[in-house]
Amino acid sequence: TEAAPAEAMATYPNPRSFAERLMNALETGIASDGIYWVGEGKAVALITRTLKDNPIIQTYFKTKDYSGFIRNCNRW
Repeated sequence: TEAAPAEAMATYPNPRSFAERLMNALETGIASDGIYWVGEGKAVALITRTLKDNPIIQTYFKTKDYSGFIRNCNRW
């Protein structure tokens, strides 16, 4: 059988808030080299060296830089 596209499996297919964007990224794996679930979904791991220069921070999360991304994570 054919796998469903990642967009079909996402809880928030059109994310608007930071939390929705983060959940979408985790569910679809669009940044799985830098953001992923750990502990059976009880925590999120962020790989600084991978995310720091990753264009997904600016384009997908609408954040100016990595420090802004981390500030948003801390609020959530």
